[in-house]
Amino acid sequence: MATVTAKSDNAGQRRLMRLIGLLADAGIEGMRPRDLHPALGCSAATITRDLQVMAAYGFAERHDESGCWLLGMTAARMFARHHAMLDKAVRRLDERKQRLAASAT
Repeated sequence: MATVTAKSDNAGQRRLMRLIGLLADAGIEGMRPRDLHPALGCSAATITRDLQVMAAYGFAERHDESGCWLLGMTAARMFARHHAMLDKAVRRLDERKQRLAASAT
């Protein structure tokens, strides 16, 4: 984890990062602001405002029927791209290992 200095530390930024993690952990069920507030230590109204900002950038979306908030498509695509890059790196390493093993015999 990166080192955070007092100068760069911001409670709102920390809350948003934790919120992204909580929504990711909640999966497709999502969570309501009132369920998020104990983990974040702030009011449901503050969390709702944070979620609205996240929604404006595609990092969160609200399910109309349940009122639960889910991780948005921007975040989902970002995680999917990251996962694909990791898979590609693993395949490349496996190919190199196979070539090394073949050349050793």
